Amino acid sequence: MTALDAAIESTIAPAAAETDRLGTFPRTGVDALAQAGLLGLTSAKELGGGGQGLSEAAKVIERLGGTCGSTAMVVLMHYAATALIEAYGSEKVRAEIARNEHLTTLAFSEVGSRSHFWAPLGTASSGDGGIRLDSKKSWVTAAAEADSYVWSTRPLEAEGPMTIWLVRSDATGLHTRGPFDGFGLRGNASSPITGENVTVDRDAMLGADGSGLDIALQTALPYFLVLNAAFSLGLMEALVAKAHDHLLGTRLDHLDQTLAEQPLQRARFAQLHTRTDEVRAFLADTLTALETGRADATLRVLQVKAVSAEAAAEVADGVMRLCGGSAFRKETGVERLFRDALAARVMAPTTDALHDFVGRATLGMPLF
Repeated sequence: MTALDAAIESTIAPAAAETDRLGTFPRTGVDALAQAGLLGLTSAKELGGGGQGLSEAAKVIERLGGTCGSTAMVVLMHYAATALIEAYGSEKVRAEIARNEHLTTLAFSEVGSRSHFWAPLGTASSGDGGIRLDSKKSWVTAAAEADSYVWSTRPLEAEGPMTIWLVRSDATGLHTRGPFDGFGLRGNASSPITGENVTVDRDAMLGADGSGLDIALQTALPYFLVLNAAFSLGLMEALVAKAHDHLLGTRLDHLDQTLAEQPLQRARFAQLHTRTDEVRAFLADTLTALETGRADATLRVLQVKAVSAEAAAEVADGVMRLCGGSAFRKETGVERLFRDALAARVMAPTTDALHDFVGRATLGMPLF
């Protein structure tokens, strides 16, 4: 049994239904993953981290996605933010993450620009005590639970669309509006955060002033998009497994047959299984494209979240139909997976935005 298996079986899986029912942050699950060395999975080995890349992170998120969507989303955002911190953060923070002592997350989407994360309205200005940050963030996963936020604003002085900062979650001036009470991913603590006169040192800037969008596109965004696909795949696999067990375990006594012996149900199940396999293949191809530096790697990254998010919604709906009334009962776990499966398509960048990006990329137009 791997460390991930142990954390899932001992802590995350037993708490998943309660995390969803109460909408509580899965702290015990996150702590179990930290003890398993998985918060530092992608951190540099020389700092004590796992030294692994996107493929290994995707395996973790896939497993978590089918077990507890809330825990999976928290860790997904942590890995995406860690990718940027690994490239531009201080050795102190990088070492904290590598030692599994620090949970981080992205804080990009804003009230005024919504899912257009590439257009922050928050500001950064110089003051006597350091740099003042003022922003109204609309959605921050692990709000008030993470140790830090990878935080975007307009540039301090330079030209460009964005500058990125590392903001400690205990900084004075941060206010979380919560708790999160959502349709799905109910324990992921995605709440708005307002930053009013938040003071940071200039060395909290991650990368060059004004270069934040390029930095995000090169580091955090590939992790975010690919891991979202792994998250959706994990949910699809869990849903198909539920359907599998339902078809084999439910009988039509008047026919002395299981549902699996009915041609229509069998064909529907095959379609759902095949759709899941299609996403697995697309995700694997995306990872191969990135690892080998293939010319279409950027295109695959832009496509993979849209492909998987829409497929997850289709499979979730199909499993609900296939399992019938029993799927509406909470004890089966199908309805929780169904609700969680609908999240990815509306998370920025949304499916519609990604389709526009893909269209622009394939038509020779700039993305922004």
